[in-house]
Amino acid sequence: IGESGSVETVEEIQDCHNPYDSFALHKAALIACGIIPLQRGNLEAAMGKTLYDLTGEKVLLVNGGVSGRKMETFLPLNGESYQYISQIWQIIQRYLKDDTYLSHYEPRIKSYIWAQGESDPDTDVGLYKSDYMKLHQMLTSEDYGFQYGFIVKVRSIYPNSAQAQEELAAENSDIAIATRASDHFSVENGKMRQDDLHYSQI
Repeated sequence: IGESGSVETVEEIQDCHNPYDSFALHKAALIACGIIPLQRGNLEAAMGKTLYDLTGEKVLLVNGGVSGRKMETFLPLNGESYQYISQIWQIIQRYLKDDTYLSHYEPRIKSYIWAQGESDPDTDVGLYKSDYMKLHQMLTSEDYGFQYGFIVKVRSIYPNSAQAQEELAAENSDIAIATRASDHFSVENGKMRQDDLHYSQI
């Protein structure tokens, strides 16, 4: 309430994932309604279609990403990025327990997909793993109820976080590497956004 602003380009409206942008939801609504075209780079639609094609199951994907953040910011309960995830989860929970939703869907398998690591090129492998496990234990607790964690392994140009992710999957039965293909992602093949950092598809 009381906020105002202006934009000069469509791209500014397509940038709707900043949790600190007062107009992020307004921008997302314009995209969802088809008024503003979807910018290449939001991976939910492509991933949801792939999972549906592979399993025949309806898939609900919620992007809780916070771009450009180190692993340590996701530490429960005080990490800045974790607080954003917590806020999103509280909103989702309201809908997942709604009678109308439950009359159409029966949530059965709940997993999270972890696509992070570029911001931790020099983070100690052991520290990355320790911080990740604290978040994983929270996400698999009764508060969240996720059953599995799937990691999109970071590109090998980030060796510390790449090694940590491999070790996490090897050491924990409820954590797996979802894909190791990110080294082959590029802007040219449509898997990377124009910044050559964020994924368009997985």
